[in-house]
Amino acid sequence: MTAKNCSGDMTSFDIVFMFPGRDYGPDEIMTSEAYDLVDKFVSRFRFGEKPGRARFGAALTQSKSGDSISVSTYTWYNNDTLKNDYRGYYDPRKSDRMKNDHAKMTMDKIIPDLKDNQLPNRKGYRIVFQARNNHPNADNGGYTYSDSAREMEKLGFKTFVIAYHECSPYMANEVALYKPENVYTIGTIKNLAHFKVMEEIYTRIISEQECL
Repeated sequence: MTAKNCSGDMTSFDIVFMFPGRDYGPDEIMTSEAYDLVDKFVSRFRFGEKPGRARFGAALTQSKSGDSISVSTYTWYNNDTLKNDYRGYYDPRKSDRMKNDHAKMTMDKIIPDLKDNQLPNRKGYRIVFQARNNHPNADNGGYTYSDSAREMEKLGFKTFVIAYHECSPYMANEVALYKPENVYTIGTIKNLAHFKVMEEIYTRIISEQECL
């Protein structure tokens, strides 16, 4: 699927995922099935720095580890390598609700990485899986969710929010920088497939691709 029938090159994509640390016990935060849907989404793109191709980054939030993947890491690898890497985020031993809030991870890890690896003619997107509201005592680095979304917007990145579990409408709206059309409220992570959220986000991203 392409946005237009271009006679030449098309714009490329930089796409960053933010996944919440998974708790022990029932899979209410992230499930293996949810990661399967992310896998299918990623597999629809061609990797690389060339026109029309995609680079992917990721970060684990609310975790002890503060893991992140640079958009420059998997430029020349196949998508299975990337998928195996971020699937390590499913490990509940990494989870810590009080550490590495997603605003902090965006400001301290994602944004510096994007600035260090900027390329021309790329459309940028941040896809946030938001399971919880922010905790007043969480390690947020002094940043708010809207701060991080605003700084991403300055880099030309649109934020899509997948809100579920404990995430309130107000919190989801702040994460999306008060753009409700970019919020997908699904109730529980198990509804990700039912609401076809990843398919809709893919369609929206591809529809914004432009001829160069």
